[in-house]
This record gives sequence, C-alpha cells and structure tokens, in this order.
Amino acid sequence: MEGAEHLVLRGLQQALAERRIRFVQLEYGRVNILTHFLLKDVSDLFGEYGYVVGKIYPDFVDVRDYDLGDEDFIGPNFLACRREEPMLARLAHR
Repeated sequence: MEGAEHLVLRGLQQALAERRIRFVQLEYGRVNILTHFLLKDVSDLFGEYGYVVGKIYPDFVDVRDYDLGDEDFIGPNFLACRREEPMLARLAHR
C-alpha cells in the first residue's frame, strides 16, 4: 500500500537488527510528504542497522551518503542492503 512504507519498515526492525534481510526495495515520492517519512528517515532507519541506501537506476544503484538535495519527491525506487553485502560492489558499478 502506497504511503505505508514507514509502517512496514518499522515492523521489520527486529529482522533488520538480526541481519536476516539482505535487500529491501522501496518507493519514494510525494506521498512521503503526507506520511512525514522522508528519505532522511529512510537513511537513518537503515543506517542504525548497518545498511546503506541507494537510488535505483536502470544500470546501477547510486549508493552514497544522504544529502538534503535528495529530498526531491520525484522518486524513483530505492534499494537498501547490508553494508557488507557482496553484491553491493556489482550493483553500484556504473
């Protein structure tokens, strides 16, 4: 359900803490304004558990530190994965 990502992610916190989840794909857009769950919140939540977040492009995932300029509300999809994930280097390769 669009707009409920924050509820789902908060429900996953135990599994994230136990490192049982490798990847999470989530959408980000204007609805995040209404839910008050911004990209900063996404980054902070995943960062607490040792995950990194990146914007998904057709050929790669742009994994980098959060920047206020990222809050543009035009999407698209984002991927979170464990910082030590072996696939991360391949996903982030341009």
